[in-house]
Amino acid sequence: MNGNMKKGFLSISVCFFLFLIAINSSGAPIIPVGPINICGTVNEVRWMPEKIVKGIPGMSGTAGKDRVLPAHFLITLRNFDGVDSEIARRMTGYLDWSVFKDAEQKRSRTFILLKINHNDKNYLRKGMKIDISGYTVRGDEGGTWTSYEKIDMVSSCTIPSYAHSDVIRLFFNLINDKQIPEALSMMDPSLISSDTSRYQWTEQFQAITSIGISRIEPFAVSEWSDTQEMYKIVLKVNVKPEAANAVIPYYGWSDGDNTRWIHIHVGDIFG
Repeated sequence: MNGNMKKGFLSISVCFFLFLIAINSSGAPIIPVGPINICGTVNEVRWMPEKIVKGIPGMSGTAGKDRVLPAHFLITLRNFDGVDSEIARRMTGYLDWSVFKDAEQKRSRTFILLKINHNDKNYLRKGMKIDISGYTVRGDEGGTWTSYEKIDMVSSCTIPSYAHSDVIRLFFNLINDKQIPEALSMMDPSLISSDTSRYQWTEQFQAITSIGISRIEPFAVSEWSDTQEMYKIVLKVNVKPEAANAVIPYYGWSDGDNTRWIHIHVGDIFG
């Protein structure tokens, strides 16, 4: 990697940190994103009609099955709010990694590529400012599929820029989906610098049967700065019964609602 790359550090209760990473879209299933809200200006528009794709014998996931790709737009959104540049890069790469082959585009990352399912090829046009609610990205070897709750045409965006809450959602999605190595890769290296520490974090994450965010809200906003933010989150958690025998029973979690305060520090990996 080269150039300036943003990262986000998160601390959860007892000095637990995460940071943003960029992951290629290869492999399956992809790390899910969303639901999130995104607002921005449509810069490029392509509409694709419905298409039937034959499954490939021997392939796993949806790639091995006949499937219908719905009619959809591929749109480039600029001047966007709702996600930070690294999440935008991840989401764009899931749809078309080749958009980053240009060095200047890769360095600036001032756009996001979205897939919007819609039958009307005239629904979206260049220059529109749109507010998309509940946008999600999922996928595997057979392709990438997206969904959204609604799209509003707006005159201005009201979503806070660089909504780092999406980083928090991404991390807990990884734990819930049992993608423990990927979750560990988002942690501050100083917390997983030894085999022992990596094992301890892995053991804790594996003890969690399910985890999801019930509520997330900004916290102590008056103390925020350009490099630091804090959020209060309520997590719905289920833990394996055998975790009762851990040194700290259930690793400090309880079945049901768990409240945590998350601190984000945004800085530069490279000076």
